[in-house]
Amino acid sequence: MGRSRCSSSSSDAGSSGSAAKVRKRRRLAVLVSTITLLQLTRSKSVKRICDPDRGLRFVNEILNSQHPERCLDRFRMSAAGFLKLESLLRTNPELKETHRMPLRLQLAIYLDWIAHGRTYRDQIEIFQVGNSQITFSRYNMSLVIVECNYRTCFDV
Repeated sequence: MGRSRCSSSSSDAGSSGSAAKVRKRRRLAVLVSTITLLQLTRSKSVKRICDPDRGLRFVNEILNSQHPERCLDRFRMSAAGFLKLESLLRTNPELKETHRMPLRLQLAIYLDWIAHGRTYRDQIEIFQVGNSQITFSRYNMSLVIVECNYRTCFDV
């Protein structure tokens, strides 16, 4: 009916040798897949180095471009309108400008967010700044623009 566990010694030697080879191949496969998995997770978890100067260069490149439609497409505003808004906002004493986040970059992040509704991840890639700096820019510009709007509407 069923095979008995006892078999001849020659078949035992052959089966144990093939079983050892199978175990060795499985171990090798597990080792290769583990190394591959570690490499994939390591490459995804490496933090990108953010460079706010690169973001500011990007904004300046758009504003000084020979193609005005680039600025209209990115900020839904002409370069002249962007610069005028920037000069108006500079007069606001409550505007917080830091050495890492100049006003021009903050305004560009805010307008890009308003114009396109981009996520944090998208804006981090575009402007090369950190998540907290995106939040700072959005909050800071929203607060200042709402306050300016309130003063204008109610003559305060």
